[in-house]
Amino acid sequence: TLQTELEEIDSVGPKRAKDLLEKLGSVRAVQGATVEAISEVIGWAAGKAVWEYFHDAENERQAQ
Repeated sequence: TLQTELEEIDSVGPKRAKDLLEKLGSVRAVQGATVEAISEVIGWAAGKAVWEYFHDAENERQAQ
């Protein structure tokens, strides 16, 4: 199976990654989505973890 960056996030396994990609279309779309949009697909706790993963990484890149 194809593994995505999404599966590197705590709380996201193959099923949640697949659900996000089917609903939102791409990893880039997930990265740009609101925490609410992500949470509608995979639930609040996992959605918040996904959103924080991308936004914490983005903040670290901007700080450098």
